[in-house]
Amino acid sequence: MFQNSSHKVNNGSQSDDQLNNTRLGDIPLWKRIYLFCICSIGLNVIAVFVYLMLYNLPENQVSALANIICYSILFVAMFGVVLFDIPKFTYQFKDYKRYLYGFLFGLAVIGFDVSYTSFVNLFYDFHISGNEEAVRGVIYLYPAASVIILGIIGPICEEMAYRIGLFGLVRKWNIVAAFLISSFVFAGAHISFGSYFVDELVNFPMYLFSGFMFALTYYKFGFVGSMTAHITNNLIAVCSTIGGMIVLR
Repeated sequence: MFQNSSHKVNNGSQSDDQLNNTRLGDIPLWKRIYLFCICSIGLNVIAVFVYLMLYNLPENQVSALANIICYSILFVAMFGVVLFDIPKFTYQFKDYKRYLYGFLFGLAVIGFDVSYTSFVNLFYDFHISGNEEAVRGVIYLYPAASVIILGIIGPICEEMAYRIGLFGLVRKWNIVAAFLISSFVFAGAHISFGSYFVDELVNFPMYLFSGFMFALTYYKFGFVGSMTAHITNNLIAVCSTIGGMIVLR
């Protein structure tokens, strides 16, 4: 959706390579900065006010509801800024290959996570990250809302922030740096630097791989591709957790 295109015409049509290499000017610089900052910094500010509004509720409910409300507000704040840019990139939404490759890349991320977890468990008592623990808390209390917020809205917000925003900003300087910086920042944003620091470091490669794969999908297949990959990964994770809850009951 927000990849750049060269606008060259070949027999009246544009190739995928041309459409995926547009000028950075198609998305203004200030919008890229805004998208990244509102997700990486603004989300924390929003969370402070939401937590204050919910402080009378039980602690576990506050955390779960805060995640749902914060991402809902974040989505509106981000989508409203890029709303008028969407018509310029409708060609991506019409290309089924972008959804297909995005789906396959999303499965690749899941495959790596499963393989990595199985391997690490051979040598280390593997624990889920703080981020994953918070996500499960939301799913247990609000499974239906989790499918929408964590499975769909959350991934869209993060793709706008880390791919359209951060990747697009750094790409203007250096494409290799864009991959490295956006992948590491994405991974770092999903790590909780608390008392279980070793466990968080063990989980770091999974988030780093996810960030790289989503960036690669964005680079090759545009926003629709990376969005689909991220949604595939999150939806399967959320639905698997819900399925496990149902079985245990």
